[in-house]
Amino acid sequence: MKKFMKRNSFLAVMFFACASLVFASCSKDDDKAPASGIDEAVGTYVGTLKISPGGKEYYNAEIIVTKVDDSHLKMTAKAGEEYSVVTVKTMKVERNHDVSVNTLVEPNGTFLYSIADKNIVMYTQKTQEGEVTYSFEGRKK
Repeated sequence: MKKFMKRNSFLAVMFFACASLVFASCSKDDDKAPASGIDEAVGTYVGTLKISPGGKEYYNAEIIVTKVDDSHLKMTAKAGEEYSVVTVKTMKVERNHDVSVNTLVEPNGTFLYSIADKNIVMYTQKTQEGEVTYSFEGRKK
């Protein structure tokens, strides 16, 4: 139960952090306009994958993030690993200036990529029977 509450607290903090970035304003006289793409989030990440609920934890797990189109990213676990049973998810994301690429409202889960730190935090949600959901925190290779 503590893990559940801790996870929900973390998600709430992340939601409010992302929401505050969305409502931040930029001066019209900025020297450079922020890029509009989500390409920075594409890559391979190494970190901790936790199968939910109450499943096993995998350290040095790899998640591959690929671009589907200008507003969707696909998250896939590295093939051939014990944790490869997790469900592949595609999420709608958007870029928030030069700060992050993240989801705002997405039924498949939550995705947050910090452009400066090159870290991701993600949680998948069950949308169909038989899906294996997970959380992942990692750094870009």
